[in-house]
This record gives sequence, structure tokens and C-alpha cells, in this order.
Amino acid sequence: MKAIVMIAALLLLNGCATPLRPDEARIAISSNPPGATITSGNGSAPAPQTLVWTVPNGTGTSSPITATWVSGAKTTVRLNLIAGTEKTYVIQRPNVPGIDADIRWAVHLREQDAAASRALAEALSSTSKSDKTVRCTSTRIGIMVDTECR
Repeated sequence: MKAIVMIAALLLLNGCATPLRPDEARIAISSNPPGATITSGNGSAPAPQTLVWTVPNGTGTSSPITATWVSGAKTTVRLNLIAGTEKTYVIQRPNVPGIDADIRWAVHLREQDAAASRALAEALSSTSKSDKTVRCTSTRIGIMVDTECR
């Protein structure tokens, strides 16, 4: 059982990666401050997220990528793409009113992440001390993830 919990923990912490084809460009996108919703041709999801484009001619430009913060602040970027590369990009919040709300949201998200990490560490610690079976379930609610271990 310990092995299953450890594997689940590693998957949650590291995510899953697929090999990059020579005609693809992969960009991991985050926001500053954290907590923006990223919208692209693939739909909307909270940052951070990784987007992949097919770049048949070796280079190109991404479709528009929009970051929207809880305050309503919004910015759109297009990124240069080079086939066969993986990059990271941080979308910066524009200098418009509402930064306080966005920072409060970023702090809230960080606190949630810390609580989830503590719960996972506790679950892993309790399984190493006994032979009890620990079952964890995670439910995504909007941009939040609720994890419960028993």
C-alpha cells in the first residue's frame, strides 16, 4: 500500500509528461501574480498549465493566449514558437486597478497548496507507521482541488 501512496504522491507533485515530437513546441505558462485563468484555443484552465502547438515549418506564432485575474484584469499575448523546444513563460498582470484582490487570491491559493501538501505528508507518514489502508480522493472545484484522505 505504501508504494501506491508514494506513486500517487509523485504523480500529483510532478504531473505526467509526454515526449515532445520534433514538430511540436511546448510552453509551460504561469501568471504573476499566480491565480489567473489562462484561455487559449484549447479552452480555459487555471495557471499554471502547459500548452503544446504543432509547428510544421519549424517556427511560428501561437494563437492568442489570454490571462484573466479575479479582479478582471486581463492581458493577451502571442508567443514565438520553435519546433522541438520546451519553454516557460510568465504572463505579467497589467498595471490596472484591482491588484489587491489578485494578491489576496494568490495568497489564498498558496495557503490551499500548503494545506494539501500537509495532508499528503500526514497521509504518507501515517501509512509508514502502520499497515492501515489510506484512501485519498481529490475533487476539482473550479480552480481549487479538495483532497480528503481517510
